Amino acid sequence: MCSISDASLGAESVAELVASAHLSITHLAKLVGEEVTNGFTCDESAAALMREVELLSSVADLANAVIATRLARIEASGAAINEGWSSSTRWLQATCHRSEREARASIGRARVLRDSFRATQLAWLAGEASGDAVREITAEVGKAARALPHEQREAGIAMAQEIVLPVAKVGTVADVRTVIEGLKLGIDPDGARQAEIDAYDDQFLTFTTVGAGVDVKGYLTHETAAMVQTVLGQIVDGWHRSGSLAPADSDYEGETQAQQRRRQRLRRSHLSAIALENLAERALAGEFVGSHHGVAPHVTLTVDLNLMSNELGGRLHIPGMESTTTVCTQTAQRMLCDSGVTAVVMDNETSSASSPHDIASRLLSESRRVLWVGREHRTVPPRLRRALEVRDRHCAYPDCRVDVSRCHAHHVVEWEHGGLTDLDNCILLCQRHHRSVHEGGATIAAVGRDPRAAGYWSISPPKRRRW
Repeated sequence: MCSISDASLGAESVAELVASAHLSITHLAKLVGEEVTNGFTCDESAAALMREVELLSSVADLANAVIATRLARIEASGAAINEGWSSSTRWLQATCHRSEREARASIGRARVLRDSFRATQLAWLAGEASGDAVREITAEVGKAARALPHEQREAGIAMAQEIVLPVAKVGTVADVRTVIEGLKLGIDPDGARQAEIDAYDDQFLTFTTVGAGVDVKGYLTHETAAMVQTVLGQIVDGWHRSGSLAPADSDYEGETQAQQRRRQRLRRSHLSAIALENLAERALAGEFVGSHHGVAPHVTLTVDLNLMSNELGGRLHIPGMESTTTVCTQTAQRMLCDSGVTAVVMDNETSSASSPHDIASRLLSESRRVLWVGREHRTVPPRLRRALEVRDRHCAYPDCRVDVSRCHAHHVVEWEHGGLTDLDNCILLCQRHHRSVHEGGATIAAVGRDPRAAGYWSISPPKRRRW
């Protein structure tokens, strides 16, 4: 692909080519707009469409390379200021409809290319390096070069370009990034070591309640992230291999391998969250995270039976947060299905919640006296759990094959409403379908005669909600 430079074309010729390119692209956009409006009647093959996208991407990248050279000249000459604008950035914002951040970055990159990265600029103009590769080179090589003595920076940047540009011509942006990371070790080894220390010290995880869930944000070292992703990936891959997945996450019959891989990629982030939940459950159940004052760590849900009867839910205690979080009554009932329960008798001035004022008082009241604390007991004892696993074999929801180790024992009639903890009132459900029953409204009915035999329960999916 030929390069366009002021040495080979006069200013008038460049202006004419820009005007011609603009006219051609405008005409193309109009034709495609008519296709969108009237429907796609053109019988182009997928290969032809893909080739069009490839060519247009190349055109856009070359156009950005030309824009960068023009921005550098405009900024150096003060042309925008001479035309009455307060700065080149402000002119670019207003006339080219750029955000302030993007305008500043574009002009800054144009200046850096002109001053220090001429070889990279020429490779971009020749179509030998993509705009993304150029951004990596100018940003990361420039950052590493600042650690060198001033008199060595120019030579260091030139050497780096000689090494990186051949990779940019034949490799991906990821390949360019890998080579630059290696160069940074050679250019500034002390800085690379300090960056590792800083990354470790800067690690964090924050949990912020947002609506019905928690927004998790964080920053991890590459090593920590690799370990976490490896563990979660192994769990998810194991589920795929064994077929221990809910129907929405399973592969459909008749799908090609490519379709199955695409489905798995799309569901990967969701399944990773489920795997993290499963990992935490196993950690708490196995007690290998230690104990506090002789008590194994656990998730705490506080339920006031009077408030539950008024559909006012329970209070979930999230470690690290000062206040508790309200969960709806159905969620509280689901959590109580298969958990350890400690009865606590409290004395409170408001003995009933018959009016809105009384309900508000009970919701806000924290000054209660503890009269009696009972011993913790499991709602589903080990012997019953083993019997449920033998009978149900996997999640009992229709077509679900999630392994029993990841299922909760659900009370068909809630135990707080007098439901017995026995085979004829309990069923194993995975996390997803346990929610489908409690929060979603799916119904369960006994259809078999022997609660010890498979097929004793029948589950009807929830009715579609009307908004």
